[in-house]
Amino acid sequence: MNENQRSEVSGQRSVNQKLTHLQNENLVAFRARWVVLPLTFLCFGLAPMARAVGPDAEGAIAGSNNGEGVGVLVNRTTGNWNTGTGFEALNHLTGGNQNTATGFWALLSDTTGSYNTATGVLALFSNTTGFFNNATGAYSLANNTDGSQNTAVGYGALYRNTAHGNTATGFGQTSVGGMPVLINANHKLGTATSSKRFREDIKPIDKASEALFALKPVAFRYKRRLIRPVHHS
Repeated sequence: MNENQRSEVSGQRSVNQKLTHLQNENLVAFRARWVVLPLTFLCFGLAPMARAVGPDAEGAIAGSNNGEGVGVLVNRTTGNWNTGTGFEALNHLTGGNQNTATGFWALLSDTTGSYNTATGVLALFSNTTGFFNNATGAYSLANNTDGSQNTAVGYGALYRNTAHGNTATGFGQTSVGGMPVLINANHKLGTATSSKRFREDIKPIDKASEALFALKPVAFRYKRRLIRPVHHS
């Protein structure tokens, strides 16, 4: 082998060695990436989930307000002592005070209304400026906007009410006017005092009352009892 051939072989060996070195370095780097990537994903998997700030209320809110749920009391500016629990409860409230809303969209539209209590899905949903309303049950007082001093208990009770001072209990009970109900100092329930001087066209009801007078009340005892109190019917 002459000198030129020897030089060529030596150069080829040097090139092969460099290629082998580069291949080894690439293999090490490649393996390192596949080790780091799973560790990275693992770290992300073990990291706690980021908590949404703003729309998701949890706990105390400025102005002695309390909220729990997405979109609760997010528009409040000056309102104080309000409590909202449920998706977007009291969502539009700005300056109202001492409202309590529990349920999906309860008191959603209320802006400056105060002293209202809504319990149930869409209870007092449309109320904006009404005061002293109490709605218990899904959709109760749902269409009330500015009516005040209403009480509705039951699913859909006073659903279409927009007036003031109404009370309804039971499924779908409605009232858009009627006579006020009063409670006196002795806690007795009643209406305004009635007197002949406030009436006109007074006349007997004649035959319409005969069915009442035809009733014959009796006293009786139930059988097979050791103690037999007297009953009336």
